[in-house]
Amino acid sequence: MDIRNILHQKKEEKIKKIRYLVFSIILVILIILIVLWIKKNSNKINFNIWDSIQTSGYISIDNNYPTNTHKISNQKNEFWTKSSSINLNYLTGKELIFSGHIDWQSNKYPILSIDQIKEPESKLIINNNKYFFTNELISFDFSQDTNIRAEKNDKYIEIYYQDEPMISVETFICNKVTPTQDCEQLTYSYNKNLNEMFTTFLWYTFYKNKEQTWITFNDQTIWYIFKTTNNDFLLDISHLINIIDSKFIVENKNKLIKDNCKKWSGNYLENINKLSLEIIDTNLTKVNVDWINNSKDNINCKLTIDIRNDRKVKNSILNKTE
Repeated sequence: MDIRNILHQKKEEKIKKIRYLVFSIILVILIILIVLWIKKNSNKINFNIWDSIQTSGYISIDNNYPTNTHKISNQKNEFWTKSSSINLNYLTGKELIFSGHIDWQSNKYPILSIDQIKEPESKLIINNNKYFFTNELISFDFSQDTNIRAEKNDKYIEIYYQDEPMISVETFICNKVTPTQDCEQLTYSYNKNLNEMFTTFLWYTFYKNKEQTWITFNDQTIWYIFKTTNNDFLLDISHLINIIDSKFIVENKNKLIKDNCKKWSGNYLENINKLSLEIIDTNLTKVNVDWINNSKDNINCKLTIDIRNDRKVKNSILNKTE
């Protein structure tokens, strides 16, 4: 037998084995890719226009204007989105919770119109450029000027105008045990010493503590230190500051109190004698209300409110008092 034929046959067999191996590897890779694609798409949810959804995920810049400017991604779905009232660029890289509705379905992703954004780490709710810091019980309504925004940096709330930091806000819990944190005594001292002060459109009093530093109070619950680079800027936006105190609850959540503080048919709230707030934890706030109903009964009502979830009442206790 010709040795050359033997060598040639061995070479052909080797080539066949290599081809078979390469083909097998390619086939395995294709099968894996197909399985991954099927798995990925099987997890996706099909949406219809006007579907209301809540989803968590990360937002990234993905500019295909006017269709979208950003993309929301999580393990199951991806959405395109844009906002004319919130600068989404400052929220990239953070895990967020988005609430909104589907505007329409593009050939690639559903288009999500954002109604609300929650940032769990900062306990922040954003809606139409309104910033509600639930942990600090304070909100800022910048809906009329998209040049202004607020965010939480470490323990401070920072307010920016056109990317320039203008105001930082630090909060402290009132403490009657420590004189320097007793809000009732602090308020008395500022008034007694005739400190420079001003009252906002919403009737919050700001006391000057030192140059470009002002202090205001949330009842006897929290006090806020505002440090500003420009006193005029604080004055200009002071009417946009809302402190979630007892007065705010009485004026803006009267219906919530009525709906949850009535037990007997035909009895309704006639007059609130006293209302106080108590922070239970980072989400829950207890509202203690003394009021008179239409039968002239004195009623005490305790509501535990989840302020991070549309101020839903988690628990209520109602008692007649003498």
